[in-house]
Amino acid sequence: MNKGWLKLHRELKDKAIWKTSTPEQQVILVTLLMMVNYEASEWEWRGQKYDLQPGQVLTSLSKLAEESGKYITVQNVRTALKRFEKYGFLTDESTNKNRLMEFRVPGSH
Repeated sequence: MNKGWLKLHRELKDKAIWKTSTPEQQVILVTLLMMVNYEASEWEWRGQKYDLQPGQVLTSLSKLAEESGKYITVQNVRTALKRFEKYGFLTDESTNKNRLMEFRVPGSH
């Protein structure tokens, strides 16, 4: 999942989700795009099986803050996810342990 490259469309900079985001939210957005699965994956953790499809990522608020850099807080992440969901960029389902996010098809937001 952490190997390879990411194709980022230039038109993102013209979208409201980018133009109205704070610099912290922009960092979180790009970090999420780098973390998302590009192919189906399956693994087991603590006896529970997880299946992720392309376009999904399973993470936590604290892990996403950590991956985004030392100046990004959990509150920054929480606020950003709410905004991204409002714009229809992703869906965010949380459990008591983690969050499953699914991204929308580029151009549909």
